[in-house]
Amino acid sequence: MPTTNLVVNMAPADIRKEGSAYDLPLAIGLLGASETISSEKFSRYLVMGELSLDGSIQPIKGALSIAIKAREAGFED
Repeated sequence: MPTTNLVVNMAPADIRKEGSAYDLPLAIGLLGASETISSEKFSRYLVMGELSLDGSIQPIKGALSIAIKAREAGFED
C-alpha cells in the first residue's frame, strides 16, 4: 500500500453511498492500481461479497442470481 495519502473518487456525488457494498470493489481496485494483483484480469471476473473489518469476504444476498447472470455474460469461474 502507498505510504502517502490516497484519494478515491466516488462519483457521481448525487447518488447516495452507504453501507459496506463499496468496500470490496475499492479494495480490489486499490490492489490493481498498486499492481499487487493483475488488473488485466478485472474484465474476466466478477467479485461478490462484503469486506469485513478483519479483511475476510462475507457472503451477500442474491449471490446465486448474480452468479447465473455472470456466467451468461461470459465471466470465468
